[in-house]
Amino acid sequence: SNAQKLQEMDSMFKQLFDSLEQLENDRRTAYERKVTHGECMQTVRELLKKGADVTAVTHHDSTCLHLAACNAGPANPPETVTNMERIATLIIDRGCPLQAVDNKQNTALHRAAQHGSFGIFRMLFLIAGDTGSTNADGQTVMDRAVAGGHEKCAAFEQKTKSLEQQNAEQKEAVARQKAEFDLS
Repeated sequence: SNAQKLQEMDSMFKQLFDSLEQLENDRRTAYERKVTHGECMQTVRELLKKGADVTAVTHHDSTCLHLAACNAGPANPPETVTNMERIATLIIDRGCPLQAVDNKQNTALHRAAQHGSFGIFRMLFLIAGDTGSTNADGQTVMDRAVAGGHEKCAAFEQKTKSLEQQNAEQKEAVARQKAEFDLS
C-alpha cells in the first residue's frame, strides 16, 4: 500500500540522516572517516534507487544538502572531489532544493561556509550563487565563512564577485561602444 511505501521511505531516509549526523559528531581518524564517507555514499545511492525523498528535512529543518555541507570538510588537496561532494551532486540532481533554509535560516551555502566545506561551497556558489540572504542572526554567507575562520571560502566568494563585476563592466563598455558605433 502507499502508506507502507511511505513508511519504508521514511525509514530509509532516517538511515541517511543518521549516517550524515553520525559523521557530524565523528571524532575518528581521517582514514576511518574516509571509509565511513564511502559507506555513506553507498547508502545514499541505495536510498535514492529506492525512491528516498531528497526534500525531506530533519527536526532542525535541515535538508540532506545542509548535512552534506556540514560534514564534507575541506578537500585535501583542493582539487580532490570528496564523497560528500558526490553525494551533494546526486541529491541536487534528484531535486534537493538549493535555497532551502534550516530553522536558523541558513542555506546549505551558509553551512558550507561555516564548516569550511570548500568543495561543496564552491559547487553551490557556482550553481546557485550567493543571493545575499542572511540567517536568523543577520549573518551573510561571507560572515559565516569569516566567523568560522574559513578564509578560502571567503576569498573564493570575493574573487568570484569581483570577476562578475569586471565582466558586467566589460559588457557595459561593449554595449556603449556598440551604441556609439550604431549612432555614427
